[in-house]
Order: sequence, then C-alpha cells, then structure tokens
Amino acid sequence: MPEQLRPQLDMLLALDKERQAVVTNLLRLIFPYGYGYSRGTSYSTDDIAVWQRDRRVADDTCFDLYFERVPSDGIVALENAERAVQLFSDSDRLEGFLRSLEQKELQDALASIDSVVKSFPVEQAHSVSVVLLNLLPYAMEGELLGGWRITSNHHVARIVARFLLAVTNGKDREPVLRRVLHDVTTLSAKLEVMTLLRSKNEKLVDWLPEETAVALDASCVRKCAKSFRMQSTTGKRNMPCFVC
Repeated sequence: MPEQLRPQLDMLLALDKERQAVVTNLLRLIFPYGYGYSRGTSYSTDDIAVWQRDRRVADDTCFDLYFERVPSDGIVALENAERAVQLFSDSDRLEGFLRSLEQKELQDALASIDSVVKSFPVEQAHSVSVVLLNLLPYAMEGELLGGWRITSNHHVARIVARFLLAVTNGKDREPVLRRVLHDVTTLSAKLEVMTLLRSKNEKLVDWLPEETAVALDASCVRKCAKSFRMQSTTGKRNMPCFVC
C-alpha cells in the first residue's frame, strides 16, 4: 500500500465502534487490500488477478471504470485477454484474433492473459504455446529490453511455462516440448523456450530429466546456430528457422 494512503486509512479505522464496523465491512467487500492492512495481512499477485477477472473495485483499473464509466486501456486489455482465452481451444481463431490487434493492444492483452485464465488444459499446451511464441517478433517490436521493464516475452514465457507444468505425465513432456520447438518459427522464441527449462522461477528446472534437458538444449542451440549462420548470409532477421 502506498505510504501516503496509510494515514488516511488509519484515520478511518480510528472512528467509533459503530462506524468502524461499517468502514471495515466496506473495505472487506470493496477494497480488500485496505481491509488486509487493517487486519495486518497482505495480498499476492494471485489475489490481484482475481480482482481484475471479477472486475472488483479493489483493482485500480476497474475502479476507474466504475467511477468514470469509460473503459480504460486496462479494461480493454482485460477484455481482449478474456477473448483470447476463450479461443484457446481453436488455435487458428486465436492467432487470427491476436494478429488483428494493434501492436499496443497485443502487448497489453499478452500482459493480461495470465490474470484472466483459470486453467491450463494439457491438450492446449502445444497449440497455444506455439501461437503465442510465434507472435513475439511482432509484439516485441519497439519494446525496450533490459532494466526493470517487463516485456512481452516475459508474459508469454510465463503462460507457456504454466501450460508445460500442466503436463504432469513424464512420458508426455519431451514429445510436447519437441513439437513446440518444431512449430515455433523464430530463433529467439526457441531459445525462450529452452531458457524456461533453466528457470527456477517457473518451477521447470526439474520438469525434464537432466540428461534429456541438457541433450535437447544442446541440440536446439546447434540447430539455431546453423540457422543463425543462414540468417547472417541472407542479412535477414527473425527469418523462419526450418532446421529444428
């Protein structure tokens, strides 16, 4: 909670008992973050995702919608993300919808998908991952890399990781990953996938047996290096990688 708001909340909570009960209940129902402060508890990013998905006033994006009655960029992003999630079962329509968005709309939608998606069906792990990874060159065009800025590749990687984690049958994991790598068309996206396997933050570090992961990583790097040499001779960037 911003420090400048704490004195105001403390003032509200210092009211007499009857009014304090009203204020506390109002905070609990509408502004749960403030209610958490009054109880000495905190909320996580998962809670914020629920507020956004349910259009709770607790989220500042939705707060503006209720009081200004005009959809902000954040609300539009949530609506586009919800539409994308509805299309997860149809990869062609999903890709068509996302490619129909303006670049900024696509970036915002990718950033919001993780907030609105409720489940990651195993049968969609390959198709959705491929669609999102293949959109990265367009989504990331013009985005500044480095520093503390979170870019589209971070959001896509998080979604792909959660789909991969949904594949709980160890025998299915390597085939799914190989299919994703085969159908992803750019070097950067392939390396993004392999980086996920080494990412402790996404709990994928032990997703594959170490020997399998190392062999697959080395194979992908060799093939990407070969394709990179092809790109160097043609002078083209982000050309399709046909050798994986």
